[in-house]
Amino acid sequence: MVYYGTCTYEQTAFEALDYQQGYFSVAEKLASSLFIQPMHGYL
Repeated sequence: MVYYGTCTYEQTAFEALDYQQGYFSVAEKLASSLFIQPMHGYL
């Protein structure tokens, strides 16, 4: 699983797509409620 602290569409690289808050409500809810601790791949 790849974890991003913010939804993909909220990142700077995707600003041109002009998605608004609430468009991906499920992704926003999961991003705000999941706690995933990043770890190094060799651990």
